Amino acid sequence: MIKQAYVAQVKGHKNNRGELAEFVIKKHETGEILSSHKTREEAEKHLQQMHEHKNKESAVAPENFKWFKNIDALLDRNCVDS
Repeated sequence: MIKQAYVAQVKGHKNNRGELAEFVIKKHETGEILSSHKTREEAEKHLQQMHEHKNKESAVAPENFKWFKNIDALLDRNCVDS
């Protein structure tokens, strides 16, 4: 799996509510801050959730639709033949 984001500490960083949130999740390619958290543990947990969500999305990604379509055709054919 290619890492697309990571946890970093940015001293003095504040979240959108103005609260100190020095632990951030950044994009590897651009360094853009995706989210900010008060503790490293919160940031790491959120990063893990992001990876899990990404994996769930890839299961139904457009490149997999052909496979689903082929299965549907196979199932339809089996229904007609029986």
